[in-house]
Amino acid sequence: MSKISTRKGLALGTVAALGFSALTGIAPAQAADLVTLVPSAGTAYNVPADETFTLKTFFATAAQSAPTDKLKVRVVDSSLKLDLTATTGSGIGVNGGAVGATTDFETATRNATTGVIVADVDTTAGVASADNIVLIPTAVTAKFAVTVQTWVDSNGDSVVDAGEAQSAVRTVNFLTKSDITATVTLDDDAIDFGQTALAAKVTFAPELNLDLFANATTKVLTLGALDVKFGGVVATTLKLDSANTIAAAYTHAGLAAGAYKVAAVLGSDELGSSSKTVVDHAVNLGKSSAALVASADAKADGTVRVGSTSHSLKIALAKADGTSVGAGVKARLNIQSVANGSVLTAGTPNADTITVGGKAVGATADVALIVTTDANGVVTVPVVATGAQAGTKVIIDVTAETIAVAADYAITWTAASYSYTELTTVDAKVSGNAAGAATGEGLAVAEGSTTTINVAFVDQFGVAPSNGSYRVKAVATGRTASTTYFPVTSGRAAVTITDAKVTGQTEIAVVLTTEKYDSAASTWGNSAAGSTVYLKPQALTAPTVAINAQGTASADYAATSATTALVAADTRVGGVATLSATASDKAVVSGTTTLVDSLVSISGASNLVFEIDGVSSAASLSGYSSHTGTFKFNVYSNKTGTFTVTVTSNGVSKTADLVFTNAETSGTVVSLDATPSQIGSGKTLTLSAKITDKFGNAVDTTAGFVALTYVGPGLPIGTLPTQTDENGVATYNYLLGAADSGTATFKVVYVGADGTVDTAGELTPDDITVTKTITIGAAPVVATAAASGSTGKIYASATNAEGKKVVVKVSGKFVTSFTGTAAKKSVAIAALKGNRTVTIYVGGTLVLTKLVTIK
Repeated sequence: MSKISTRKGLALGTVAALGFSALTGIAPAQAADLVTLVPSAGTAYNVPADETFTLKTFFATAAQSAPTDKLKVRVVDSSLKLDLTATTGSGIGVNGGAVGATTDFETATRNATTGVIVADVDTTAGVASADNIVLIPTAVTAKFAVTVQTWVDSNGDSVVDAGEAQSAVRTVNFLTKSDITATVTLDDDAIDFGQTALAAKVTFAPELNLDLFANATTKVLTLGALDVKFGGVVATTLKLDSANTIAAAYTHAGLAAGAYKVAAVLGSDELGSSSKTVVDHAVNLGKSSAALVASADAKADGTVRVGSTSHSLKIALAKADGTSVGAGVKARLNIQSVANGSVLTAGTPNADTITVGGKAVGATADVALIVTTDANGVVTVPVVATGAQAGTKVIIDVTAETIAVAADYAITWTAASYSYTELTTVDAKVSGNAAGAATGEGLAVAEGSTTTINVAFVDQFGVAPSNGSYRVKAVATGRTASTTYFPVTSGRAAVTITDAKVTGQTEIAVVLTTEKYDSAASTWGNSAAGSTVYLKPQALTAPTVAINAQGTASADYAATSATTALVAADTRVGGVATLSATASDKAVVSGTTTLVDSLVSISGASNLVFEIDGVSSAASLSGYSSHTGTFKFNVYSNKTGTFTVTVTSNGVSKTADLVFTNAETSGTVVSLDATPSQIGSGKTLTLSAKITDKFGNAVDTTAGFVALTYVGPGLPIGTLPTQTDENGVATYNYLLGAADSGTATFKVVYVGADGTVDTAGELTPDDITVTKTITIGAAPVVATAAASGSTGKIYASATNAEGKKVVVKVSGKFVTSFTGTAAKKSVAIAALKGNRTVTIYVGGTLVLTKLVTIK
């Protein structure tokens, strides 16, 4: 603000002869009053004690009894704190008179007791003659107030009489810094990791007339006595958005992780502040994604069906190790306008409209949308179109913590288009032509057999046409000459071709096309392209199968386990597979078979996902080798360990062992189950902790990743481990003395993905801490007795009775005894019907008395 530090006093001034409401902000209703008195800007009557306060006043002609009647001002300064000696600059006098004129407050008299000041203001009526009344305090240390009133002194006695036109009495409060508080509200969306445009709102109590601190038209404060600081740095511009609030903005290079304080400062005094900790959640581009939720009307790539109006954009944010960032992480969407690429197709009667997260696509300006992840690091944003017409498109950019998760991601409404896909000739070759795709390289099938060629006919969303509307035409030549037709049912057709063994022919060429039924003409037509599949009937023999050794011919039997869940699918017909894009997460099994162009299968544990030619499947998958007999399969797993896979070609099999390991910092669970909850005195206590990842895999950590703490009796044996072994286990032994008893505490801290122990104020804590209480000494003996009506027997047991004699009596009579064990040990006792009292003694001490009923 512009601080008037050299102006001390009370003065009058006149504004130029311009429209008063435009200059002062006085409403038309006020201007109609006979005498008005309002602040020269703003509406509040509170300012800091070192600020000048200016009011504006004027009177209407109707307020005068005679043209010589004067408008006067009456100020009550009971604290005697206004400075009447200071000048206020040239042109401040009444009607433009110079400072020091007899009408200025400099020459006015203030009653030393009451503090009343009376001075002339003006004799000219009208808005254009509005005058300034400037109140300037002396240097003060405590708040004070003055009252101000203007009136037309018709009788010239300098007293506000009841019949004279007069303004309302205005009370102006000059406040010290201790009288003013500021509430600072941070814009959580702006004060976030990597953001450059910080923002806060400052609200004062009591309400300050902020407009008097600056130009009333632009309402922009220049920094001076009133500052807003971000992390100790003064914001460059403060803008008023109401009479009592400042919206403060500050341009930053990009917020790093750390604690930030935003304070409102008056002079050197802080009136209020607010703080926020900015966290870097380590969003990783390779592990995060933004895509449409796939459905019968939508594909993950953003293609949606014409006429489908509601869809969901799923944003999943993850760290480099594939784990979720968790809740509360902001994703920022920039919804591009029509001028910048989005398309709102004009239709009848109206053009399309699109909303993303409730915000409509604009014509010329992009729209910003901020969303927040849930506990799984995911946020789902609704995308809604009204007409959903062909060609309508919205383009969205998604960022999170400066990471461009998706750039120019387009959601486009597209008409359904059916396409043909031949499913049988899955290509498992390493190089060369795919089997069945060329003359001389037909699929190896048995002589005289019938081969089924499976065909899919669906639209780009994987949805089938209505049954009976399409069929597949198969024209076979060579060893079989035929033309046959097969209906497309539920989007599939099974074409069967039988080897007719035509003399002199070695191969069958099958040309497949699709035909659509014309219901108007009751005929089939509109033939569309399909494919040609070659079959090579032969006497199939047992081949020689070889699997390439590790590291040769693209074979790689060692891989890391995938950290995200694997989803198998046939992507050729609209399926959406989730397979790790990390090269090290893929094992490769390759080899050869002497039966070329033949079907080769691979199988293994249910956790293995096999993939070739856009097709992935758990546990097993089949595909055709090349014309030279080569084959290759990709293999993925969420589980670690050694897994045997079997490759089979025409009944002949070979095996290979694949080894999947995991990252050392991917643990999510620390289990102390192997550590006993109770142990007897004089024994060796084995403390055991096991660390696993979210898929249950053992995590083999490096030194320093695990900290074990034991508080209790016993002598340690060896050195405490700081890491787990290949089984994910860290163990340590304590030798307990014969007299040791009581409780002990076992605590394990695993440092998590960042590899370091969390410290106080950690911004991204990921340590996992678990504890277990261990009872040391003899455990209490537990005895039970229960009747079994179906067998007519009583079952008695004792637990924690190791080495002790257990005696069982029924109705006071001895029936049996046995030597107890640490575990539960039971005996069965035949008994007659009726109520029976069972007593059990352990080591000569009565442990149980119970009434049981034999029915």
